[in-house]
Amino acid sequence: MWAERRLRRLASDFLGQWSVELDEAVLELPESAPAVPGDDPEELELLLRLAHEWPVADLLVQALAAVTTERNQQILLAYRLQASLGDPSPANTTGHRFGMTPPAVRQVVKRTRDRLRHLIEHEPRYAGLAELPLAG
Repeated sequence: MWAERRLRRLASDFLGQWSVELDEAVLELPESAPAVPGDDPEELELLLRLAHEWPVADLLVQALAAVTTERNQQILLAYRLQASLGDPSPANTTGHRFGMTPPAVRQVVKRTRDRLRHLIEHEPRYAGLAELPLAG
């Protein structure tokens, strides 16, 4: 034990720096490189993209546009995403992102969801959205 560091040093000096030559083919990236963290679209932007392919997403976009502003849509979607990811305080996270206090975020979320539920209950066109957790 007392000579362990000395013996390691002697072995290291004798062997030198060990390396393996890089294979350039391994370093080549595919045509469509995976997204880099930070390249994620905003929640509303993603919903708008999905609306082109999914009728329910398109209906949700229309319903949200009918009941609130774009800013409040972004706040609601960001808040619900944080909550679904298990964030113990989604209002704090969302508030920090939008420069708001947590109570103000919760108020925006409550009012927007109340308006969305009212629209779903009173407009037959939007009845299919009643099953969505966002509306519940």
